[in-house]
Amino acid sequence: MNMSVSFNAGPTGVPTSNDTPSQGQIDGFKQGLQGKSSEDLMKGLLDPKTPQWQKDAIMQELLNQGAKTDEASGAGPEAGDEREKLLKKLMNGTISPDELKKLAGLTGMDPQMLQGIAGAAQGHGVGQDEADIR
Repeated sequence: MNMSVSFNAGPTGVPTSNDTPSQGQIDGFKQGLQGKSSEDLMKGLLDPKTPQWQKDAIMQELLNQGAKTDEASGAGPEAGDEREKLLKKLMNGTISPDELKKLAGLTGMDPQMLQGIAGAAQGHGVGQDEADIR
């Protein structure tokens, strides 16, 4: 079953912003997240236009994917706690370069890609570097 999920969709019947979605809409959205790449999930999570209920579902899917990876690699539950803490810091724009590298390792994503997605979500274009002020 090929189901396309778009973040912050409105015209398709999925409520946006402050609208309260039905349980069926939430379940459908969550189901559509399964199988999405970490990169796609991260873009949705960091998009300022994504409604909070969708961000909550995306965060949970990222944590679920991480738990599966942790189980396969033999990592303990503390890896999931650390992943959640670092994802929140990334969302808030308070993540340090070392924490970004750690998050990249926990999510299996390239640190440069994470930085680019975070920068784009904070108003910088993906791949743009901030100019040094001297």
